[in-house]
This record gives sequence, structure tokens and C-alpha cells, in this order.
Amino acid sequence: MASLDYELDSRPIHLELKPDTEYSIGRDPDCPICLGETEKVSRRHCVIFFNSNLNSFAVSDLYSTHGTYLNGRKIGHLDVPLHDGDKITVGPVRLDFHCEISTVTRKIRNNPAPAKIAMIARPDAFGRGNEHIAAQFRFRPNDKVLNNETILEQLPSGDFSELYLTESVTGEQHFLKILREMPRDLSAGKELRRTVADLPKLTGLHPYEDCGALKDGSCYMLFKFKDVPTYARIFSLQAPLNPLYALVLVYSAALILSRGCQNGVFHGNLKPGKILYEPQTGNSIAGMGLSAWREKFFPDAVHRHGQWYAAPETTAGKSIWQSDQYSLGIILFQMLTGVLPFRSDSPQELAEMHRSQTMPLPQERNDQIQTIPALDAVILRMTMKDPAERYDTWEKLIVDLEKTNSMLKKKEKESKNTYHNNFKKGI
Repeated sequence: MASLDYELDSRPIHLELKPDTEYSIGRDPDCPICLGETEKVSRRHCVIFFNSNLNSFAVSDLYSTHGTYLNGRKIGHLDVPLHDGDKITVGPVRLDFHCEISTVTRKIRNNPAPAKIAMIARPDAFGRGNEHIAAQFRFRPNDKVLNNETILEQLPSGDFSELYLTESVTGEQHFLKILREMPRDLSAGKELRRTVADLPKLTGLHPYEDCGALKDGSCYMLFKFKDVPTYARIFSLQAPLNPLYALVLVYSAALILSRGCQNGVFHGNLKPGKILYEPQTGNSIAGMGLSAWREKFFPDAVHRHGQWYAAPETTAGKSIWQSDQYSLGIILFQMLTGVLPFRSDSPQELAEMHRSQTMPLPQERNDQIQTIPALDAVILRMTMKDPAERYDTWEKLIVDLEKTNSMLKKKEKESKNTYHNNFKKGI
């Protein structure tokens, strides 16, 4: 038996948790755990539910403005297993989790290092279990698709695409993405194939192995499978990141985007999940070069939920190369703070926030971190509402990233020297 104990308006509340119920927490009256108009609590802040893959209850942040904390550490939007005695903090409210029996044996210590918190990818948008997922897929394991690709596994996917792990006749593993939506024009598959064929072969652009349309017209893309984390995975495990580490990650992505831009290629839908972290061989970005194709055949895609990184011009229907700079600026902000600058469950409201609301400083979203003015200035310029006010070349941004990196290293060195000197003096 699992339960939550918390206090709201000076009233103690004890809630028994059921495995078949999702307990979203927030200000929204529809949330099973409604905290009313409590400060620093988002409309839908986080969710607690029974994760059938873990055979354990788990908690996940829902891109809240001020973040969700577990035992004093901020967590991301992937699922964190809960253990007896864990303390979940949402704004000023603390919820104590109790569970008589836990099948997960590893305990989370008080104040663990963020990289040590165990997290897994959520099976679907609300973690309802494998039966719900399977109903959304047209193919099953061992089915043959495309050119004798064998379906190995159905992967966690969203409402608009199906994701599979496949294997070719030669034993190579691939990542297959099928768009569930039917394009308005059935020539979309042919144009997708032509668009991909015209893309330059550049270092850092994760190549397409195949693409086109299935018999019913649904478009698909096939990539070589790489068992490496994405930037989204790194955020969920480690954010907020050390500013020096965050700059390295952003610098790597900026170099790839600069190389693409020099060859007439940009992304237009850049997200942390599109950037693959491969420090040994070089990071790469998937999905480059399809912005015009997406906007032509799937114009409504920009009005979907979860456009957390979309530039104002992207949600208006026309991405340009500076849109990637805006998205990368939002990514850098999230790296440093562990949260997003703007959060709404309404796509229209979120788009309006990106268009009109002032970009906050990192410390305004997470007062536990420290940056330097130069780093704040880089983020603010990358995320200007007007593309013309952002960096006019990737090269200028890269130079500023290098300068900021040097300033941070100098500051870190001075801090260490001050610490050692005070230690010697016995201060």
C-alpha cells in the first residue's frame, strides 16, 4: 500500500494511492491533487503514478515553471522511482511518500548527486502501461516492414508518431519513425525522399538511411540506431548542469548548426531530444533540413502541445535559420536551471508567451544557481523575439560562447584559490 501525506491550508491530508490512477499535482481544479492558488505551483506541475515497467510508483515533472524537487534535488520530466520516505516538494508544499513494499531495491539517499538518481523514459505521455501503447502501433515485433526490416521493439512514442527499433537482413539496427498523420497531399512521401536526397553529407548531421511513404501514404524516416543519450536524457539525469559543461554542449551543437547553415541547411524544429551526445565520435543532430517540407505538408504541427523550444516565427508557420538559435538559447536556459522559461499546457498560450513575455534570467527560475552577466547576455541575445536582433551569424555566437567559457574558467579558478587560502587561514 502506498500513500502521500501533506498539508494544505494548515489541514493535514492523507491520500491512499491506487495503482490504476494517475495523480497529477497542480493548481488546475481537475488535478486529483489540487493545491489551489499556491504560489510557485504550475497549473499541472508534476504527476505521480504506478509505473508498470518498474512495478513501482514514480514521479515526473510536467515542465513546471519552478520545478519539482525530490529529496531536495530538482528532477526532470522522465520518471523517477519512489521509495518509502521520499519527500516531494512542489512550490511550498511538501508531500511525504510512504510505501510498505517496494520492488525497487536501490534506495535514494538524502541529497544524492543528480546524476545518481535513477530515471527511465516514460512508456507514453501518461505512463498508462504497455496495453495502451500497443494499441497505437500498426506493427508488432517480428513483423517485416520496408525492405525486409524486422520489427524488434515498439518504442515509447507520442500522439503523432510511431517509433520502432528494427533490424535489417544484414543485422544492422535502425530507428524507424512513422508519422501517424496523413499529409494533405499524398505526394509528401516523394517530396520527402527528394528533400533528403538533396541534403549535403556533413559531419554532425545524423544521416537518413531511408525515407518515403507507406502504402497508406503515411510518411516514414529510417535512421541508423545509436545507443547513446540525447541532450534531453542528460537534462533529466543531471540538470541543472555546471555552466562550463552546459557551454560545452551548446558549443558543440552550435558548430554543427553553423556547418549546416553554411551549406544552406537548418533544422527549424530543434529540441534536446534531436541532439545525440557522442563525445567519442562527435555529437550529431537528427532531423536537419526538413523545415520547409514539414511546414508545407503538416502546417498544423506548430500548434501542437509541447512546443517548448519553438521560436515565435516557427509557431507563426515559417522557420528560418535564426529559429535554431532561439531554440538553442532555450535549451541552454534549461541546462542551467533545470526548468523551461515558459510553461503552459495550451499551445496557443505557450506560443504567445514566446512571442510577448520577457525572457527571464536563469536565477529568476532557479534561485539556487549562479551564472555570470556574460552568460546571461548570451542567452538573452539568442532568444530575442525579433530574429534580426539575435546573432546575425553562428560564428559570432560561437566567439561569444568561447569568451564566456574563458570567463567562467577564470572565475572558477579564482574561487578555488580563495577557498584554499581561507582553508589555510582557518577561516
